[in-house]
Parts: sequence; structure tokens; C-alpha cells
Amino acid sequence: MDWIGVRKLADACMCPKSLNYIIEVYSNDFEIEYSKPNSSNGEISYSEDINFGRVAEGILQYHATGKGKPGKNKRADEIRDWIIKLEDEFYDDDDLEYIKLDEVKSPWARKDQWWIKNVKFTEESVNDIDVFFEQWVRQFTAKNFDEMEWDYEYEISLNRPISSSKFLPVSGVMDLINHKSGTIIELKTTALWKKDFAKLQVMIYGDLFFRKEGVRPLCYIFHDNLLSSYNFEKINSLIEEANDDDENVEPSILSCRDCLCPHCKKCLKLIEVPNT
Repeated sequence: MDWIGVRKLADACMCPKSLNYIIEVYSNDFEIEYSKPNSSNGEISYSEDINFGRVAEGILQYHATGKGKPGKNKRADEIRDWIIKLEDEFYDDDDLEYIKLDEVKSPWARKDQWWIKNVKFTEESVNDIDVFFEQWVRQFTAKNFDEMEWDYEYEISLNRPISSSKFLPVSGVMDLINHKSGTIIELKTTALWKKDFAKLQVMIYGDLFFRKEGVRPLCYIFHDNLLSSYNFEKINSLIEEANDDDENVEPSILSCRDCLCPHCKKCLKLIEVPNT
């Protein structure tokens, strides 16, 4: 009996047929003990886009978890100094193509971020991270989030009840959370279409937090340099609508590309291209 990760569940939520299949596979008649979902990532090399996102996420987590407003301001200055140092490297050497981040002292880097050895920053990457960080600080401060205390990489797990009197065991790791207010932030820096995916992720986290802690959460995503809020309650209706007999659940043609259901013949029929 396995637990499903929030990322995989969010992926399934992109299509009702896919979500129906996931509920069928993972739901149980009783609560089960927590076990970490299987991951095939391992210590592999990621694409430049994903590595940039990991660096950006680490920087924002480091900034947000500074102690109080003064601590966050101090960390913001440390990050700015780090960015200026990288900019100077390119300014001093016109032939420099990239900087290996594991060869530069980075104030935000943690010991568990093994992947930093794979990251190379071009001058464009440095410019992008500068804009990204300043936009984050501006919006984070405007919402008075700099006056709140934040945890990062916070694990949550729950045997989530569903209307069929079964349980869907879901677990995940939140990017940032303020426990007192129940404010949750999901960080996404990659492709535009992943904004919808990020919405689903943070709504699932909000749903789990509300059911486990009894606090109504405020859910945000930071994507495309914009901090936006979303209502976590929508995820419950998505799950319940998909929690029906297979033949009663209609697929979403917009999401068939990412469907997790291996036997969704109806989806395949919908996307057939007629002869011309």
C-alpha cells in the first residue's frame, strides 16, 4: 500500500479521468501508516531550466526564513552581494561563458542541495535571478510577509477521507509555510503552463493542512515574478467529482497530454486527427 505524492496528485488533477484512475489505485478502506512515496530522481543531472528553478527556490527559502524583519533584510543584502559578485566575474572577463556555482561561496546554499554541483550560471542566468529576487522581495514585503516566521521544506502527510468512505494517503513537502496563519507559498520558476500545476499543488497542500490542523490556510504561488493567491477549497470538488464510477467520469481534452490513466481509450479517440 503506497502513498501518493502531492506532485503526482496535482498532475492527475489536470484531467478527471486521470484523477479517477489515481483514486482507484491509491485509495484504501482504512488508514495506513506513513511511508515516503517512491522517487526515481536520485542524484541525476537536470536541465538548465530546472537547475535555475532549484537555485531560485533555495534563494527565496533562505530569504524568507530569516529571523524577523531584520533577519530577512540582512539575508536580502547577502543575496544581493552574491549576485553582484557573479556580475563582476562576467564584467572582468569578456570570454567567461559560465560560472560553476559549487565553486562560488553562496550564502543561501544548504548541505542537502547536492545538485548545486551540476549548476552553471551564464550571464543571462545572473540577470534573470536578479530580477526574480527583487520582484520577490517587493511583493513579499508588500504583503507584510517579512514580518512573519516561515518554515521551508515542511513535510505533511494525511490519510485524506473521500466520499466513498475510503482514504487517499497523500504526502508532500511544502516550499514555505507560516504555521500561525496557515499561509502556504509554492515556488515555481519554469514553463508558463506549470502555473496551473502549481495552483493545484498549493491547493492540495492547503486542503491537507486544513484537514490536519483545523486552520483555514491562505495559499499562494510565486510564478513568473508574480505572487498570487488561490482558494484551496476547489481541490475538494475536483476530487469528489472524479471519485465516481469510471464510466461516469469525462476526460479533459485539454490535459490528455499529461494524463496518467493507462487505459483511457476515450481520450485517445478524442485526439485522433482526421484524414485530410
